Amino acid sequence: MRKLYALLLTSAFLTGCAAAPSSSTQDEWKPDPHAGDHGPYPTNYQEAVKAWYEANLKDPESARYVSFSRPREEHAITNVHEHEAVYGWSTCATVNAKNSYGGYAGPKTRWFLLRDGEIVTTRDTAMGIIYRGRRINCDDGS
Repeated sequence: MRKLYALLLTSAFLTGCAAAPSSSTQDEWKPDPHAGDHGPYPTNYQEAVKAWYEANLKDPESARYVSFSRPREEHAITNVHEHEAVYGWSTCATVNAKNSYGGYAGPKTRWFLLRDGEIVTTRDTAMGIIYRGRRINCDDGS
C-alpha cells in the first residue's frame, strides 16, 4: 500500500511540474515600439495628469504634486488578438493625497500614456508593467 501511495504521490508531483501548453501566437504578439506615429509632444502633460487626478481622487483638493517625469515616446497594446496598439508619450507623476480617513496616504507614482494631449491609459507603477514583456519606465524623456 505504501508503494502505491508513493507512486501516486510521485505521479501527481510530476504532473504538476509539467509545462503549461504554450499560448497562441496571437497572445505572443508585441508591437514594434518604433513603428507607430507617437503624435506631437504633449506640452500640456502636467495639466492633463492633474485633470485625471481631479476626476479620480477621493479628495482632489488635497493633492500635493511631488514630481512629473518629462514625456518619452511609448506605446501600449489595446487589443492583442487584433494586433492593435496605441502610440503616444508617457509620463509618471508622483502625488501625495488624502485617503478616506482624511490622512495623507504617502507619495504614490502612476504612469500615464498620452496621445494628442489626452490620457489614453494609466497604470499604478506598483504593477511594474505596461503589458507582458514591457516594463513601466519613469525615466525622463528628452
